[in-house]
Amino acid sequence: MFCDDHWVVLGRDAEASAIRSVPLAKKGVPFTLPQCDGPFSAAYRSQTYTTLELEPIEDHAELRMWRCDKRGSSQQRRVVLVENQDAARIRQRRTVRRGLDALAERMSRSRGYRDVPARPELGRDGTTLELLDDEGRLSLIVQEAETPGAFALRVVSALGDDPELPEAPSSLIRLAQWVRDRLTPGARERGDARLAWARARASDGGGRVLGVQRAGNTVVLQLELADLPPSETFLRWLTRVRAEQPNAP
Repeated sequence: MFCDDHWVVLGRDAEASAIRSVPLAKKGVPFTLPQCDGPFSAAYRSQTYTTLELEPIEDHAELRMWRCDKRGSSQQRRVVLVENQDAARIRQRRTVRRGLDALAERMSRSRGYRDVPARPELGRDGTTLELLDDEGRLSLIVQEAETPGAFALRVVSALGDDPELPEAPSSLIRLAQWVRDRLTPGARERGDARLAWARARASDGGGRVLGVQRAGNTVVLQLELADLPPSETFLRWLTRVRAEQPNAP
């Protein structure tokens, strides 16, 4: 940064949680601005230094401003609380990322009957989880539900020895189920039994059914959850769903 007639470096001292001003020539006076906890921006104008620091803190953020003259004297500090209008949404997204990350970690330590390690992959946005294991392929998507504060969970389970095949689109699964239910005997009974099975599994997970489809070796189960279960409970629930899937209606 250029200060009147010489260059100055402003850098953060992480150990001291401070900003230090170091002149690059014999001119200028080194000084310190204390209480800086993160990245900052700075400007020099009219013989005055101004630095700004913004630190997210849970549901809000603190905007901190330092002002001083070119010798570091007359230091003034102001702190402004910045309210986040999307605090609830951000908090929910953090909950989803933490929950799926913990689930992925537990999955990676699990073993199937072939003793093949699971390979969970958490999506970049933290709302999706893909798993390839000895049973097949499992996909989870967790998003905001229509009910404020609740979670919408979409589980797609495809069993088989060729899990590398791409997931069938939901529209194809719905079409296959429609054909199966409309063109074969016992459609109503099968639909009622499938919904009852889904409701039972939803009850086990502490949620309610939003939808259920099945086509061949693929089941799509959509639930609304008041809270995400702990990773151990979540994995035990998923394991039961996949174990019952071959005999599901």
